[in-house]
Amino acid sequence: MLGPIVFLLLFHYTVPDVMSVDIPCAARQMEFGTVCVCNSSYCDTVTRPSPLATGSYYHYTTSQDSPGFTRTTGNFIVEDRVYDDNDDHIVFTVNPSIEHQEILGFGGSFTDSSGIVISNMSTEVQDKIME
Repeated sequence: MLGPIVFLLLFHYTVPDVMSVDIPCAARQMEFGTVCVCNSSYCDTVTRPSPLATGSYYHYTTSQDSPGFTRTTGNFIVEDRVYDDNDDHIVFTVNPSIEHQEILGFGGSFTDSSGIVISNMSTEVQDKIME
């Protein structure tokens, strides 16, 4: 009886750790750039982030040279500015005349065309995508 209990405890405390690990992109070079391969046996993931301490943030990046998402953590820089410590809000001022980078494309939704493509895939691949 002790054996099954030990197994269940080990299973309970080790499986969530394995499941919370990012599965990296399986890169494949295509005509117009690099893509992450997703099929019935493998698909990269982005682990749901855990809550951060106040003043910290997650920064996700991707590029043509580095497909998939790379996550880093940073801290906001607190500058001495004139403001009331009793204020319950912070105002961010954006200067639109300063351009830092050009966004070539960003996605994260299923369109009708992607739905048609996905519906033509095997059930196993469809399940993997929805995971």
